This record gives sequence, C-alpha cells and structure tokens, in this order.
Amino acid sequence: MRANLLHRKPIGRLLIANVFCLPVRISRSRAPNADDPIRIEQRGKETMYGDHEQPAADPAPAARNGPEPGVPARQAGQRLYRMLKRELDRAGCFERPTWRGLGHMVYALVAYVIGYWVLLQGPTPVSRLMALVLVAFACVHAGFVAHDAGHGAITRNRGLALACGQFFMTFLAALGYGHFQDIHRRHHLHCNDRTRDPDMQSGVLSLYAESAHAKKGVGRLITRYQAYLIWVLVSLQGFTLKIDSFHFMLREPRASRADWAVIPFHFGLWFGPPVAVLGVCPGYSHSQEKEQRAWFCEQSKHRHIPFACALVPAHPRARRRGYR
Repeated sequence: MRANLLHRKPIGRLLIANVFCLPVRISRSRAPNADDPIRIEQRGKETMYGDHEQPAADPAPAARNGPEPGVPARQAGQRLYRMLKRELDRAGCFERPTWRGLGHMVYALVAYVIGYWVLLQGPTPVSRLMALVLVAFACVHAGFVAHDAGHGAITRNRGLALACGQFFMTFLAALGYGHFQDIHRRHHLHCNDRTRDPDMQSGVLSLYAESAHAKKGVGRLITRYQAYLIWVLVSLQGFTLKIDSFHFMLREPRASRADWAVIPFHFGLWFGPPVAVLGVCPGYSHSQEKEQRAWFCEQSKHRHIPFACALVPAHPRARRRGYR
C-alpha cells in the first residue's frame, strides 16, 4: 500500500523521503539487530524506490564524518525533486495560462477604470464609497497580475513581463514593483525562515513565539490582542507595503529606476484630472463657480446686487464665512 502511494502520489514520496533518507550515524561497535538504524534506512529506501533505480550506496561511517555529511541524502532529495517536477510537468502544472492571464488583466483594468470614472463624477457619499471599494479591489487584482508576470506565468519575455508588472503594480497601485520583486525573491529563497524571510517580519504582528517575546511597547500590546485586531491591521497592510516601497526607492535608487520613472504618472493620474474636473476643495468645482458667477451677474442687472458679489466663489462654506 505504501509503495502504491509512493508511485502515484509525488507528495507522499517527497514526505517519506524526508523521513527515510536522512543519514544515520551509528557506532561501528554496535551489534546489528532488527531495530538497527541502518537496516531501518535500507528498508525505507527499498520501500521508497520500489523497482526504480536506487541512488548510490551510502559511504562508510568514517567517510560520513568528512566535510560534507549527508551528501547521499541530498542527492536522493534532488532526484526526487526532478521526478516530482517531471510528473507535475506531465500534469500540465507549468503551462502558461496566457489567455486566462489576459482575461484577468482586462478584468482588473476595467474595474479600475469604472471606479475612477465614478469618482470623477462627484458622486454622493455612498457612491463614492462604493467606487473606492471597487478601485481597491481592482488594485488587489492588479497586484496578482504583476505577481504572475514576475513568475513568468503570463509571458516568457522578461521585458514584457517587467512592463506588465510596472503598469499593474507601480502605475495602478502605487506599489514599487522593484521593491516587490526584491522582497518576493528573498521570500522564495528563504521561505518561512524566521530570520531571513521578509514575509515573516512584522513590527506590529507576531508570526512566531520569538517575535512575540521580542516585541515592546505598542507592538507587545497589539500582539496581546492581535487575534481581534488582525482583521483591521491586515486591511491596512497595503499602506505599509507602499511606505516600505518608497523607503526602498530612496535607499536603492539604481535598483528602482523603473519605479522612479513610473510612479509620477500614478500621482498625475490621481491629482491631475480630479483637480481639473472637481477642483481643489471637495464639493467645489470650476463649472459650479462659473454657473454661480453667471447667476450673480444676471441677478445684479435686475436687483442691483453689487458686482463684487459676482466674484464670490460657490464655496460650500461661503455662508460660514459671512457671504449671503
């Protein structure tokens, strides 16, 4: 039953490899018996490989005490990795879903444009909140698209993948794509390593016991109640990622040259058209000002309203400032 599991389930084979392929060090003077670790290791290898070719025999215990102990175990692990990769390749796990990726790109971009267009119309508070939620949702999916592009899941062309990541992450979401590539590369190199994985480090939340014990002040207080505060804090993680990306851009200007070239267009998108259409103050627009001035001019002809009143802008707080 175990042999069938190993032949059919690559994950099971990989797990049992970690258990049975570790080098076992014993003393020569120990008498062999049924529970001897070498015999256990040999039975594990026979069960693991079945009819397949087994790796080279384990060297003598004296050779194991050399500079590189456990080399046969690493060779066995590499062999299992290649077998697992071939099986996943035959199953189609490494095929690039180009059309699905393009559909995801269009979906995120359309949602972003719709939310942006609604905000430009000066909507009601409820409509504005819904548009902001839609834009935030589109930014999250834009981050997914940039992540897939960085892994080569959309195209093999590195230049095109970089342009896709810069557009969807830096331009749309204002998160430096160079910073994301830096932390994501280190995440994959040291996945779940408490000291070297950037995703395991947090100044507020604690992802492991040592981090919780090392917290002080506000961090320790938040860690104590993070089971209740995590939903609020996770929703604010996007802001911390953007702040970290700007710190990275200032710290590594050469590595983030593309980010510096793209990020001004994001701020131009969110400050240029809104100011031109809606004005600087909320609820105040240039078109409303022109209409209000025309109305004052028309009324001043019949009711002798001083012409200076026509210069009063249609500011929402005009009454509070003494204008009637």
